[in-house]
Amino acid sequence: MARQRQTTRGPDPPQRSTGAIGGQSQQPPHQNCTVRCFADPADNDPSTEGNKMYATSTLGGSCKQQSWITYGLKPTTVSRPNILLLLVVMLCLIGRSASQPANCAMVGHSGGSDGNGGCLCQSHYNWTPSNSTCTLDCTSVVNSTGTAVSQVQCGCNAGTVWDVSVYKCVVTCSALMVYHPIYKACVPDCANLNYTTNISNWRAYPNALGYRCACLISFEWNYATGRCECLIGTVLNSGVVPPRCDCGTVTPPDPVTEVALTRNATSGKCSCPIGVVTDATFQTKILYKIDLGYCKCPNGTDIDSTFQVAIEWKSPENVCECPNLAITSETTQVLSHWNPTTKFCECPRASTCDDNYQALIEWNLDLSVCECPKTSATLNASQAGLEWNPNEEYCECPHTSEYVDLTTQAILVWDGGNRYCTCPIPQSAPDSSYQTLMVWDSIKKVCECPNAAAPCELDYQSLLVWNPTLAVCECPHTTT
Repeated sequence: MARQRQTTRGPDPPQRSTGAIGGQSQQPPHQNCTVRCFADPADNDPSTEGNKMYATSTLGGSCKQQSWITYGLKPTTVSRPNILLLLVVMLCLIGRSASQPANCAMVGHSGGSDGNGGCLCQSHYNWTPSNSTCTLDCTSVVNSTGTAVSQVQCGCNAGTVWDVSVYKCVVTCSALMVYHPIYKACVPDCANLNYTTNISNWRAYPNALGYRCACLISFEWNYATGRCECLIGTVLNSGVVPPRCDCGTVTPPDPVTEVALTRNATSGKCSCPIGVVTDATFQTKILYKIDLGYCKCPNGTDIDSTFQVAIEWKSPENVCECPNLAITSETTQVLSHWNPTTKFCECPRASTCDDNYQALIEWNLDLSVCECPKTSATLNASQAGLEWNPNEEYCECPHTSEYVDLTTQAILVWDGGNRYCTCPIPQSAPDSSYQTLMVWDSIKKVCECPNAAAPCELDYQSLLVWNPTLAVCECPHTTT
């Protein structure tokens, strides 16, 4: 057993009481028990320097017990066990620790004293008074567990590693990717990728599709592979400096709606020939189809050929345009319009119409215009063709805007099966001895009974009248 170091002395000399540690002034004598803490000037053992205090207790002005107490790194020894004396020594040590400022020069990651007994800590560290150290703060580190595994490393979540250069848990990046400290994500390693213009990883920048590098002229960034590549439809030419992608290696199968890539004289890139859209009502730009390797006019799916038609490529204007030809009849025809939603050229048409008198306009493939439905047969005196109503956007049977005299007149009705407008038709053939059919008057725009223009001899003549029940014009007669 190690020999205990112990020194027993007589009553405490008065002059020793003036050497209190921590700058404490000597207290005036009291009749009660008082505590005095001294450093032992007689102890020259360097191994215990600063680790011992001399404590005395007095009662009624006389010293009852005194002893050197070893603390800190060495076991505490007491010459005469006394619980009261041990408590006295503990109070001395606590008072000394609380009053003595930290030695910031000996504290790791310290930046000097804060003037209040503590130390200023370096960035990423916080002062901890309980153990007088600068402690690594992991609570605000993104992707960390929030706890430190050492004074220079925080614990990191799965998929991340500790980067002491930035004091952060960074994402583990795959090949040809690097961690970007600003975006806090893995970005393409632009400095080491082929066909990029970048010499620094800081040049990678994000958009809605992800991060990309700037490519050499004629190359395009492929987000799927994370590379600068030649577009489909172009081929790499590495025999020139700098390398480039040559254009037009794919011939489109449909020259009506498709065209090959061409080199843009300004940018040097292979691109679709883009002209100026002068009228968006009928025109739009062509699009590059990356899966096909050539340019194609936009066209929708599930076309309704009764009123829709695909837009077509027009050169040398270099635009996609509705395939309209010249209108030959303003009353029955109209041009198709480009619909960017359905991606078809469409005939303008109302959502609904009254099929007793109206019909929707249709695309005439032979004439390449929108035209009201019509028959190819020759119309008779009781029939007429539809007319285009641009305000309501449907075709309708022509009609008067004036009052119709129902005793001799009627309006046209639409016969969708035969594709013409007709005056009312009787269920059975009229009796020619006193009945006849109505006829169409294109000037008045009304169906009427074919009466003579001259006045009747009222003594023995009469005008034909309209019988809406039988749908015939007939001479007035009695049924009895």
